[in-house]
Amino acid sequence: MVVAIVVIGGLAMIAGCAVLIWRLVSGPIDAANEFLADVAAEDYLAAAAHLDGNCFGPGEATPDAIRAFFGDAVVSYDLTSTSTNNSAGEAGGTITRDGFGEQSISFTMSKPVDDWLVCGFRIGP
Repeated sequence: MVVAIVVIGGLAMIAGCAVLIWRLVSGPIDAANEFLADVAAEDYLAAAAHLDGNCFGPGEATPDAIRAFFGDAVVSYDLTSTSTNNSAGEAGGTITRDGFGEQSISFTMSKPVDDWLVCGFRIGP
């Protein structure tokens, strides 16, 4: 009986650690996906809410600036890579836009408090 309790407790601890690690690693890519989903839906106000204003210059973290950068041309995107430490991370993959075809896209992410935010992005090599 004691052995079963120890084994179950050990498995619960392992599962809890796995969930914690998964949340830490998936945070930047999840936040970047949410940003791109809003851009693809042409909801630039919602997209701007995913930006860390401390990472951008005056007027760069606005709905108008996002629309000017991406246009109304996002056809699809696929983020497949991520890396992270406690408060900074990266996400990357591809984006397809009308008139540009498929290109690489990379994000710099920050976690100033509880949520991951976009701290910068770049399209191309």
